[in-house]
Amino acid sequence: MSTKILVTGGAGYLGSILLEELLKKDYEVTLFDQFVYGVRPILHLISNPRLKIVKGDVRDLKHLDEHKAKADVIFHLAAVVGFPACLNNPEFAETTNLLGSENASKNLSKDQRIIFA
Repeated sequence: MSTKILVTGGAGYLGSILLEELLKKDYEVTLFDQFVYGVRPILHLISNPRLKIVKGDVRDLKHLDEHKAKADVIFHLAAVVGFPACLNNPEFAETTNLLGSENASKNLSKDQRIIFA
């Protein structure tokens, strides 16, 4: 049985690189992302049968929990990064970075692992 991995923010710069590496190692991967910056970084991966793509917001605990419950490991990469991006929309940045991180770490089972970048 393959390890199931959830990657929040998986369509971002780091996430798209991580997805590719995880899929090369035959993991079952769920990508959970709002796609604020589009899907271009993951287009070459979308036909991979071990990749499940979910459009979701880490600030939505109920939706995130549905997918966290199925994962053995969670890589939490969803964030608004950099001063210009945070300054452009401070409320979105704060809620995504703080509430999103809180939500990613809530309601985990004792067997689940979470990795914060």
